[in-house]
Amino acid sequence: MDFDRGIQVNRVPKYYPDAGRKEGSVSLSAMNYNNIVKRTRLPREQILRKDQDIKNILDSGIRKNGAYLTIYYENSSEKKFAVLVPRKSGNAVNRNRGKRVIREIYRLNPGWFYNMRIVILLKQVNINYKTLKMEIKKLLVIQ
Repeated sequence: MDFDRGIQVNRVPKYYPDAGRKEGSVSLSAMNYNNIVKRTRLPREQILRKDQDIKNILDSGIRKNGAYLTIYYENSSEKKFAVLVPRKSGNAVNRNRGKRVIREIYRLNPGWFYNMRIVILLKQVNINYKTLKMEIKKLLVIQ
């Protein structure tokens, strides 16, 4: 509202799609967004969180080296996953983007990682989705 001139003006930000709706009505875009986020999130039980578990896989697991990443894995009855990106590979924005891309590959291709505890070490961060997907597929020997 603008009180500078003595008049009341209702300003609505452009970036809110439901800004002019009536009170009490439910936003369809908010409902759809929440359903999409819940559906596409990586389940917490599939994430390797404990430092000791990651170190065990790095020390005693099977290692496959590629041009852009290294995969460490061990066969297990459970399906767990972690992504590591060293600081020297880029700034935080690029490192997080690389982790997001790897997590998306993991989420969209669950059959590739069946009954494995896997740690992926990303060597370079400015690589596109398609290249990383082909590299993981090649290292895991998937036809």
